[in-house]
Amino acid sequence: MEVRRPTTVKPVRRRYEGWMSARDIVIALKLAFCALVALFPSHFWPSAARTAGRAHVGVRTGSVKALADAALPNADPHAMAVAAATDDYLENIEAIRELLPGGWRPALTLAGRETLDAALRRGTGAVLWICQQAHHDLVPKKALASVGYELNQLSTFSHPYSPTWFGGLLLNPVRLQALNRYLACRVFVVYGQARPAIDALRRILSGNGVVMVVAAGTGSRTIELPFLGGTIDLAIGAPRLAHDSGAALIPVFTLADGSGGYRVELGPDLNSRGEREREAAVAAMTEHYVSLLESVVQANPASWQGWFHPGTWRARE
Repeated sequence: MEVRRPTTVKPVRRRYEGWMSARDIVIALKLAFCALVALFPSHFWPSAARTAGRAHVGVRTGSVKALADAALPNADPHAMAVAAATDDYLENIEAIRELLPGGWRPALTLAGRETLDAALRRGTGAVLWICQQAHHDLVPKKALASVGYELNQLSTFSHPYSPTWFGGLLLNPVRLQALNRYLACRVFVVYGQARPAIDALRRILSGNGVVMVVAAGTGSRTIELPFLGGTIDLAIGAPRLAHDSGAALIPVFTLADGSGGYRVELGPDLNSRGEREREAAVAAMTEHYVSLLESVVQANPASWQGWFHPGTWRARE
């Protein structure tokens, strides 16, 4: 695929959160390790990532506690935490390999694209609500763009690593360069000043575009629902955007196939368009998404990154 630079929309000025943090140093060391591993053949990656994942969990035990608090029968929190950390290292290795000569060429399967095609035939565009799973950052973009869809991503300035000056200039671009190959436009949002970004997304949808929004608890307005031994908070920007524009709201799940490849599944259109009252429609779409998410997470709980984001999931007190 031809390397391209997406259009960047920055409705408000970026504000760094300090010059550098201790977390930046950890991330820099992690990326250096992943860059070294990316030079080796891909069959070497899982064992290297697993070794790093075990060491990571041994030093930082918070992920084990998060999984121990969840309602996951017969689950081994430590083993799942190691699996989650392993996936995190793999995701970085894959992104770095994407930038090296020859690129990253996994086997990718795209299921459910008929839902997206039907939305685009209606002419009202589509909002892809991306599940916070391992490999959800690069894999869906690569799978969808490779078959011809033009993608537009809502993003924060701190994505994917750090909000600091050091992170914004030196760390975040490592993965962003890989992601940007598959985007037509990246729209940056600052929470508390989200209106300009939302207006930009509405313009994209009015042109029958495809917008990608990650399903997470980061946002000024959220809905809280019971979820696997705790509660899940989801920002409602995506369903509100779909309701207001008449666009489809399509959940996207990223599943590893066990052989180094991935299956990207597009779920049903959650926007029934039968409910005219905005808040009721948004609540219905969010509840439908959570019902789909629960079965996906139960099938592979370690792959869901929402456990480790306090703003997305928390255990009941």
